[in-house]
Amino acid sequence: MCRLAVIALLLVLLVPLTLPPSGSAEDRTEFIPPAAELKRKTLLLNIAVSGGILVWGAANWDYFQAAPSAGNEGWFGHDTKQGGADKIGHTYITYVVSRAFRQVYLDWGYEEEKAGRMGVLSSLGAMTLMEVGDSFSGEHGFSYEDMLMNLAGAGFGYLMVASPDLDRKLDLRAEYLPEFDSDFEFDFFTDYEHLKYLLALKADGFDSLASPWLKYLELHLGYYTRNYSDFQSDSLDRRKRILYVGAGLNVGKLLDRWLKTPLFDYLQVPYTDLPLEKNFD
Repeated sequence: MCRLAVIALLLVLLVPLTLPPSGSAEDRTEFIPPAAELKRKTLLLNIAVSGGILVWGAANWDYFQAAPSAGNEGWFGHDTKQGGADKIGHTYITYVVSRAFRQVYLDWGYEEEKAGRMGVLSSLGAMTLMEVGDSFSGEHGFSYEDMLMNLAGAGFGYLMVASPDLDRKLDLRAEYLPEFDSDFEFDFFTDYEHLKYLLALKADGFDSLASPWLKYLELHLGYYTRNYSDFQSDSLDRRKRILYVGAGLNVGKLLDRWLKTPLFDYLQVPYTDLPLEKNFD
Protein backbone atom coordinates (compact mmCIF):
# COMPACT_ATOMS: atom_id res chain seq x y z
CA MET A 1 0.00 0.00 0.00
CA CYS A 2 1.32 3.49 -0.79
CA ARG A 3 2.14 5.29 2.45
CA LEU A 4 2.62 8.98 3.16
CA ALA A 5 6.10 8.63 4.57
CA VAL A 6 7.48 6.95 1.44
CA ILE A 7 5.96 9.54 -0.83
CA ALA A 8 7.51 12.23 1.36
CA LEU A 9 10.86 10.87 0.23
CA LEU A 10 9.78 11.63 -3.34
CA LEU A 11 8.33 15.05 -2.52
CA VAL A 12 11.31 16.88 -3.95
CA LEU A 13 10.41 15.32 -7.31
CA LEU A 14 6.82 16.55 -7.12
CA VAL A 15 7.78 20.20 -6.70
CA PRO A 16 8.40 20.69 -10.46
CA LEU A 17 4.77 19.74 -11.11
CA THR A 18 3.69 22.97 -9.38
CA LEU A 19 5.93 25.19 -11.49
CA PRO A 20 5.37 26.69 -14.95
CA PRO A 21 7.08 24.94 -17.88
CA SER A 22 10.74 25.90 -18.11
CA GLY A 23 10.77 27.26 -21.64
CA SER A 24 10.51 25.57 -25.01
CA ALA A 25 12.49 22.58 -26.20
CA GLU A 26 14.59 24.95 -28.31
CA ASP A 27 15.44 27.03 -25.24
CA ARG A 28 16.48 23.96 -23.25
CA THR A 29 18.85 22.69 -25.92
CA GLU A 30 21.06 25.72 -25.34
CA PHE A 31 21.90 24.48 -21.86
CA ILE A 32 22.30 20.72 -22.34
CA PRO A 33 25.27 19.49 -20.29
CA PRO A 34 27.61 16.80 -21.63
CA ALA A 35 26.10 13.32 -21.97
CA ALA A 36 28.38 11.94 -19.28
CA GLU A 37 27.21 14.61 -16.83
CA LEU A 38 23.56 13.86 -17.61
CA LYS A 39 24.09 10.15 -17.00
CA ARG A 40 25.87 10.83 -13.72
CA LYS A 41 23.09 13.11 -12.43
CA THR A 42 20.41 10.64 -13.52
CA LEU A 43 22.17 7.75 -11.81
CA LEU A 44 22.69 9.71 -8.60
CA LEU A 45 19.04 10.80 -8.50
CA ASN A 46 17.76 7.25 -8.86
CA ILE A 47 20.25 5.92 -6.32
CA ALA A 48 19.19 8.62 -3.85
CA VAL A 49 15.49 7.83 -4.26
CA SER A 50 16.07 4.09 -4.03
CA GLY A 51 18.34 4.44 -1.02
CA GLY A 52 15.81 6.64 0.74
CA ILE A 53 13.07 4.06 0.20
CA LEU A 54 15.23 1.22 1.54
CA VAL A 55 16.48 3.15 4.56
CA TRP A 56 13.00 4.31 5.51
CA GLY A 57 11.56 0.85 4.95
CA ALA A 58 14.22 -0.80 7.10
CA ALA A 59 13.66 1.74 9.88
CA ASN A 60 9.87 1.83 9.86
CA TRP A 61 8.34 -1.14 8.03
CA ASP A 62 10.50 -4.05 9.08
CA TYR A 63 12.12 -4.43 5.68
CA PHE A 64 14.51 -7.39 5.60
CA GLN A 65 13.18 -8.76 8.92
CA ALA A 66 11.26 -11.68 7.40
CA ALA A 67 11.50 -14.17 4.59
CA PRO A 68 9.97 -12.87 1.34
CA SER A 69 6.24 -13.47 1.05
CA ALA A 70 3.37 -12.52 -1.22
CA GLY A 71 -0.38 -12.36 -0.81
CA ASN A 72 -3.65 -11.86 -2.64
CA GLU A 73 -5.34 -8.61 -1.60
CA GLY A 74 -8.19 -8.72 -4.10
CA TRP A 75 -9.26 -5.96 -6.46
CA PHE A 76 -12.46 -3.91 -6.20
CA GLY A 77 -14.65 -6.27 -4.23
CA HIS A 78 -16.88 -5.12 -1.39
CA ASP A 79 -14.90 -7.13 1.17
CA THR A 80 -11.42 -5.95 0.17
CA LYS A 81 -9.46 -3.67 2.48
CA GLN A 82 -10.29 -0.40 0.70
CA GLY A 83 -12.76 -1.45 -1.97
CA GLY A 84 -10.13 -0.93 -4.66
CA ALA A 85 -9.42 2.72 -3.92
CA ASP A 86 -5.90 1.81 -2.81
CA LYS A 87 -5.32 0.03 -6.12
CA ILE A 88 -6.23 3.11 -8.13
CA GLY A 89 -4.02 5.04 -5.72
CA HIS A 90 -1.06 2.95 -6.87
CA THR A 91 -1.83 3.75 -10.50
CA TYR A 92 -2.17 7.44 -9.74
CA ILE A 93 1.02 7.72 -7.68
CA THR A 94 3.11 5.82 -10.23
CA TYR A 95 1.81 8.08 -12.98
CA VAL A 96 2.34 11.34 -11.08
CA VAL A 97 5.83 10.38 -9.96
CA SER A 98 6.68 9.49 -13.57
CA ARG A 99 5.64 12.99 -14.60
CA ALA A 100 7.73 14.49 -11.82
CA PHE A 101 10.81 12.53 -12.90
CA ARG A 102 10.07 13.59 -16.48
CA GLN A 103 10.03 17.26 -15.54
CA VAL A 104 13.33 16.93 -13.69
CA TYR A 105 14.90 15.27 -16.73
CA LEU A 106 13.51 17.97 -19.02
CA ASP A 107 14.97 20.68 -16.81
CA TRP A 108 18.33 18.92 -16.97
CA GLY A 109 18.31 19.05 -20.77
CA TYR A 110 16.95 15.71 -22.00
CA GLU A 111 14.79 15.90 -25.11
CA GLU A 112 11.08 15.47 -24.45
CA GLU A 113 10.47 11.92 -25.62
CA LYS A 114 13.52 10.53 -23.82
CA ALA A 115 12.70 12.48 -20.65
CA GLY A 116 9.21 10.98 -20.70
CA ARG A 117 10.42 7.41 -21.21
CA MET A 118 13.05 7.74 -18.50
CA GLY A 119 10.50 9.27 -16.14
CA VAL A 120 8.26 6.25 -16.57
CA LEU A 121 11.13 3.84 -15.94
CA SER A 122 12.38 5.74 -12.88
CA SER A 123 8.91 5.86 -11.34
CA LEU A 124 8.21 2.20 -12.02
CA GLY A 125 11.60 1.30 -10.56
CA ALA A 126 10.88 3.20 -7.34
CA MET A 127 7.41 1.70 -6.92
CA THR A 128 8.68 -1.79 -7.71
CA LEU A 129 11.38 -1.39 -5.09
CA MET A 130 8.69 -0.57 -2.52
CA GLU A 131 6.79 -3.73 -3.37
CA VAL A 132 9.95 -5.84 -3.20
CA GLY A 133 10.74 -4.26 0.17
CA ASP A 134 7.22 -5.08 1.33
CA SER A 135 7.83 -8.72 0.46
CA PHE A 136 10.54 -8.83 3.15
CA SER A 137 8.20 -7.32 5.75
CA GLY A 138 6.12 -9.59 7.96
CA GLU A 139 3.40 -6.93 8.12
CA HIS A 140 2.84 -6.30 4.42
CA GLY A 141 4.16 -8.80 1.88
CA PHE A 142 4.37 -8.43 -1.87
CA SER A 143 1.03 -7.59 -3.50
CA TYR A 144 0.51 -8.77 -7.08
CA GLU A 145 -2.46 -6.44 -7.40
CA ASP A 146 -0.46 -3.41 -6.28
CA MET A 147 2.33 -4.26 -8.69
CA LEU A 148 -0.05 -4.63 -11.61
CA MET A 149 -1.61 -1.27 -10.80
CA ASN A 150 1.88 0.26 -10.65
CA LEU A 151 2.40 -1.11 -14.15
CA ALA A 152 -0.91 0.42 -15.21
CA GLY A 153 0.23 3.82 -13.93
CA ALA A 154 3.53 3.47 -15.77
CA GLY A 155 1.65 2.38 -18.89
CA PHE A 156 -0.62 5.41 -18.71
CA GLY A 157 2.44 7.61 -18.29
CA TYR A 158 4.05 6.07 -21.35
CA LEU A 159 0.85 6.49 -23.34
CA MET A 160 0.92 10.22 -22.58
CA VAL A 161 4.56 10.37 -23.70
CA ALA A 162 3.87 8.48 -26.93
CA SER A 163 0.79 10.57 -27.78
CA PRO A 164 1.20 14.28 -26.98
CA ASP A 165 -2.16 14.97 -28.61
CA LEU A 166 -3.87 12.60 -26.16
CA ASP A 167 -1.87 14.16 -23.33
CA ARG A 168 -3.54 17.50 -24.10
CA LYS A 169 -6.97 15.91 -23.81
CA LEU A 170 -6.73 13.51 -20.86
CA ASP A 171 -5.72 13.94 -17.20
CA LEU A 172 -5.52 11.44 -14.34
CA ARG A 173 -6.33 13.32 -11.13
CA ALA A 174 -7.06 12.94 -7.45
CA GLU A 175 -9.51 14.99 -5.40
CA TYR A 176 -8.94 15.34 -1.66
CA LEU A 177 -11.53 16.80 0.71
CA PRO A 178 -10.68 15.94 4.34
CA GLU A 179 -12.79 16.70 7.39
CA PHE A 180 -11.10 19.48 9.32
CA ASP A 181 -12.05 18.28 12.78
CA SER A 182 -10.04 17.61 15.93
CA ASP A 183 -8.79 14.30 14.51
CA PHE A 184 -7.61 15.79 11.21
CA GLU A 185 -4.24 14.56 9.92
CA PHE A 186 -3.19 15.51 6.41
CA ASP A 187 -2.68 12.37 4.34
CA PHE A 188 -3.24 13.00 0.65
CA PHE A 189 -1.82 9.64 -0.33
CA THR A 190 -3.63 7.06 1.84
CA ASP A 191 -6.69 8.81 3.30
CA TYR A 192 -9.06 6.95 1.01
CA GLU A 193 -12.06 8.04 3.07
CA HIS A 194 -11.61 11.53 1.61
CA LEU A 195 -10.02 10.80 -1.78
CA LYS A 196 -11.52 10.41 -5.24
CA TYR A 197 -9.71 9.38 -8.43
CA LEU A 198 -10.83 10.42 -11.88
CA LEU A 199 -10.06 10.66 -15.56
CA ALA A 200 -10.82 14.08 -17.03
CA LEU A 201 -11.45 14.56 -20.74
CA LYS A 202 -10.70 18.23 -21.46
CA ALA A 203 -12.51 20.15 -24.17
CA ASP A 204 -9.50 22.44 -24.33
CA GLY A 205 -7.54 19.63 -25.96
CA PHE A 206 -9.81 19.61 -29.03
CA ASP A 207 -8.81 22.27 -31.55
CA SER A 208 -11.98 21.64 -33.55
CA LEU A 209 -14.18 23.21 -30.86
CA ALA A 210 -15.06 26.69 -32.05
CA SER A 211 -16.64 28.12 -28.90
CA PRO A 212 -14.05 29.50 -26.43
CA TRP A 213 -16.49 28.95 -23.55
CA LEU A 214 -16.73 25.21 -24.19
CA LYS A 215 -12.98 24.91 -23.70
CA TYR A 216 -13.46 25.50 -19.97
CA LEU A 217 -15.53 22.31 -19.65
CA GLU A 218 -14.55 18.69 -18.99
CA LEU A 219 -16.09 15.23 -18.76
CA HIS A 220 -15.16 13.12 -15.72
CA LEU A 221 -15.13 9.40 -14.97
CA GLY A 222 -14.28 8.70 -11.34
CA TYR A 223 -14.24 6.19 -8.51
CA TYR A 224 -14.11 6.37 -4.72
CA THR A 225 -14.97 4.37 -1.62
CA ARG A 226 -16.24 5.36 1.80
CA ASN A 227 -16.57 3.87 5.32
CA TYR A 228 -13.83 1.29 4.86
CA SER A 229 -11.20 2.63 7.23
CA ASP A 230 -13.30 2.36 10.39
CA PHE A 231 -15.25 -0.76 9.43
CA GLN A 232 -15.50 -3.51 12.05
CA SER A 233 -16.85 -6.96 11.21
CA ASP A 234 -19.28 -6.85 14.15
CA SER A 235 -20.73 -3.45 13.21
CA LEU A 236 -23.26 -2.24 10.66
CA ASP A 237 -21.75 -2.51 7.18
CA ARG A 238 -21.86 1.00 5.71
CA ARG A 239 -19.10 0.46 3.17
CA LYS A 240 -19.79 1.74 -0.32
CA ARG A 241 -18.05 1.83 -3.69
CA ILE A 242 -19.01 4.68 -5.99
CA LEU A 243 -18.48 5.02 -9.74
CA TYR A 244 -19.48 8.35 -11.24
CA VAL A 245 -19.57 10.39 -14.43
CA GLY A 246 -19.95 14.12 -14.53
CA ALA A 247 -19.24 17.49 -16.07
CA GLY A 248 -16.65 19.77 -14.57
CA LEU A 249 -14.70 22.99 -14.93
CA ASN A 250 -11.13 23.07 -16.19
CA VAL A 251 -9.67 24.94 -13.22
CA GLY A 252 -6.19 25.07 -14.72
CA LYS A 253 -7.50 26.88 -17.79
CA LEU A 254 -9.70 29.18 -15.69
CA LEU A 255 -6.67 30.30 -13.67
CA ASP A 256 -4.17 30.28 -16.52
CA ARG A 257 -4.41 34.03 -16.99
CA TRP A 258 -3.15 34.64 -13.47
CA LEU A 259 -1.41 31.41 -12.48
CA LYS A 260 0.47 29.20 -14.93
CA THR A 261 0.97 25.81 -13.32
CA PRO A 262 0.45 22.19 -14.38
CA LEU A 263 -0.69 21.34 -10.84
CA PHE A 264 -4.36 21.10 -11.84
CA ASP A 265 -3.52 18.43 -14.40
CA TYR A 266 -3.04 16.14 -11.38
CA LEU A 267 -5.38 17.59 -8.75
CA GLN A 268 -9.13 18.07 -8.93
CA VAL A 269 -10.50 21.01 -6.94
CA PRO A 270 -13.54 19.94 -4.84
CA TYR A 271 -16.96 21.28 -5.81
CA THR A 272 -15.95 22.07 -9.40
CA ASP A 273 -17.96 19.27 -11.02
CA LEU A 274 -21.48 17.85 -11.12
CA PRO A 275 -21.37 14.06 -10.77
CA LEU A 276 -23.94 11.38 -11.50
CA GLU A 277 -23.14 8.46 -9.17
CA LYS A 278 -23.71 4.73 -9.07
CA ASN A 279 -23.39 3.02 -5.67
CA PHE A 280 -22.43 -0.64 -6.11
CA ASP A 281 -23.35 -1.47 -2.51
